[in-house]
Amino acid sequence: MRHKLDVLAKHCDDLGRPFGEIEKTISARLAPGESAADFARRCAAFADLGIDHVGVITQGPWTEEAVRTAAALLKS
Repeated sequence: MRHKLDVLAKHCDDLGRPFGEIEKTISARLAPGESAADFARRCAAFADLGIDHVGVITQGPWTEEAVRTAAALLKS
């Protein structure tokens, strides 16, 4: 991910566009059984890289467990 962000920053430099104007987004899979705390740590690592938004996806359809985990993320 760091390399891709560096490439994007270079393209912005080449075009004269401020890198900070670009909203950086990533999709992250919520693994079955993964805790809200573990997922939040992964999202924090993305933020440390400069990612602004994380789209949460699951393997297959959303389950009640995955929805509960996502809801716990919102509360933290």
